[in-house]
Amino acid sequence: MTVQTPDGRYLKDRQIAEATTAYLRQAGIDANLRVVEFPTHSTAVTQHRVEVFILSWNFPTGYPEPSFYSVFHTTRDGGQAIWAQWRNSEADALMEQALVESSTTLRQELYRRIMRIFVDSAVIKPIYWKPIIWAASKSVSSLKFLPTEEPVKMVGTEISRP
Repeated sequence: MTVQTPDGRYLKDRQIAEATTAYLRQAGIDANLRVVEFPTHSTAVTQHRVEVFILSWNFPTGYPEPSFYSVFHTTRDGGQAIWAQWRNSEADALMEQALVESSTTLRQELYRRIMRIFVDSAVIKPIYWKPIIWAASKSVSSLKFLPTEEPVKMVGTEISRP
């Protein structure tokens, strides 16, 4: 099995891939590491030429859509972003429901259930979440956050001078 990663595209990507490869070897799996430039990496991933890979994603809208649907939904099979080539009718139904659910609370619960299916099925293995550290000041106002606790590109944020 080959574990592929870019080097320097993501925080500690090479180190994470080295550790992953070492863990696989300790478990008795013949694993090798392949380090490539990011364009080569992303092309190989989207063309399904990589068995195990390090890839980062985020939710630019603050919700897992469109990422969950475009990456994992069965009807998108063969699309450029279908990295996992995975099928699960229960997850498909939950993703479809989440797309039209108007209640934030219910939608969040649907996404939690979908993520649990992803993790339990080992279709993805989250191994790193970037820490987000914030400092507060009375001079900052109108800072809006996404549900992921990331700032909304800080558009409209104001900083006053004391």
